[in-house]
Amino acid sequence: MNWKRVALLAAGSLVTLVLLGVGLLTFLVLRLDVRGEIERNVEAATGRELTINGNVGVSYWPVLGLKAQDVTLSNVEGGRAPAFIAADEIDIGVELRPLLDRQVNVRRLVFQRPRVALEVDSNGQPNWLLQPRPSTTPPPPTTTPPPEGPVDVSRTSLRSVRINDGEVSFFDARQGAGWVVGEVDITTALTSLDAPMRAQGSVQYNDRKVELDASIARPGAATRGELTQLTLNIQCELLTAEFRGQTVATSGELSGTVRASGPSLRQLTSWSGTPLQNAVGLEQFAVTGRLIIGGGAYT
Repeated sequence: MNWKRVALLAAGSLVTLVLLGVGLLTFLVLRLDVRGEIERNVEAATGRELTINGNVGVSYWPVLGLKAQDVTLSNVEGGRAPAFIAADEIDIGVELRPLLDRQVNVRRLVFQRPRVALEVDSNGQPNWLLQPRPSTTPPPPTTTPPPEGPVDVSRTSLRSVRINDGEVSFFDARQGAGWVVGEVDITTALTSLDAPMRAQGSVQYNDRKVELDASIARPGAATRGELTQLTLNIQCELLTAEFRGQTVATSGELSGTVRASGPSLRQLTSWSGTPLQNAVGLEQFAVTGRLIIGGGAYT
């Protein structure tokens, strides 16, 4: 048997299948209302208005699927920022087979230059609570089978989620203060809303790079107002810190144990925006203690 010939034929067949899939995806994008399907499914799942202002086309890298440009997800009514999330581009990896049935099953997401505005209003209500939008469609007659609903978020599985060159801001109206981090590069994956999720990456804060490694036990708890375990590791030139505890993500509350160390407490407080007046010394430090965040207060 000529193995070289077999290998070439196999490689040629694989290339042919890939090209066929790409061609089919391009054809379906042009023929189907993919923009509308994405907007309707996201709005039904989050209760927020999704707007794709730019083009929707086929992406070949970093994922084979759809590419949507200039995308925004609306903020809560009365929110400080015009949009909760705005991204220059979103690459959406999709399964080809469901497209034949006019369904869009998202498997992987890549966000290019997203801007996320996290806010807490004067009543302590955060803007990151996303609730499915109630259906306004009347129930079908009992003699006909019920139509399939939008994508079931509780069964969502994303093999890879990546944020490239993003920006995250936070503002607490109760204190009239907030912060902004830029150059956000984060990679994560979501196998289930009730399975552990780990996120790794880096951000830029006050001209210093900060490495992050976070693990949350049950991401779905964020939508149900339940306690879940949280681990967060922070590493930068001025700080090495670890948090182990629990959170109610719907309110932003945290409680747990913190271990932190660094070469200079004086430089750390200055970098974080709360410089110590007339401070002398206060160099190397190492602390361990309990941290509780809730109701706009830190203890």
